[in-house]
Amino acid sequence: MAGPHSHAKKIVTTFGAGLACAYLAPTAEGAIVSFTPSPQTKPFNASLVCNNVQFGGAGTVLACNDFIGKSIYNGNLAGFRAAPASNTITANQSFFTKIAKAPAASGTETFAFKTGIGQLGWFRVNWGGPGGAVTYIEGAYNTAPGGAIHSGGGAVPEPASLTLLGLAALAAGARGLKRRRENRA
Repeated sequence: MAGPHSHAKKIVTTFGAGLACAYLAPTAEGAIVSFTPSPQTKPFNASLVCNNVQFGGAGTVLACNDFIGKSIYNGNLAGFRAAPASNTITANQSFFTKIAKAPAASGTETFAFKTGIGQLGWFRVNWGGPGGAVTYIEGAYNTAPGGAIHSGGGAVPEPASLTLLGLAALAAGARGLKRRRENRA
């Protein structure tokens, strides 16, 4: 028969394992940094003038909005790709140096980007229609180079993080099952 000290030791051990797993899981991911692009709006300009748009600490893009079209060039970012909301953005996907739309482009789209050091992120843009301003709505990036992120959301847990969280849940569940059986006896 177990004494009060062994019961307390089991609780502390199970709780400690769960805390350790919960502590380790977030450190396997990078920090997700949200940003509001600056300037947020690129008005239509009849002359061929492109300007930088700052994507927080991730870098800058070169944005154009004129009679040739609505374009975003990589600036000091490595590239872009289409990324519908809630898609997972990973480092092994193809990225391109330019997003080009017709002068009459309208609607809102979400794109992924990759920085020069391999950080992944996303941004949402509204094209504004014919003669309208292009508006950069929001964005975020993962500070861990190569760390996946959901477009329009946060980080994707790495497989190791999911394993640690799963083990913590199993440990807590097994301890609860064992305690239940002990109480019946």
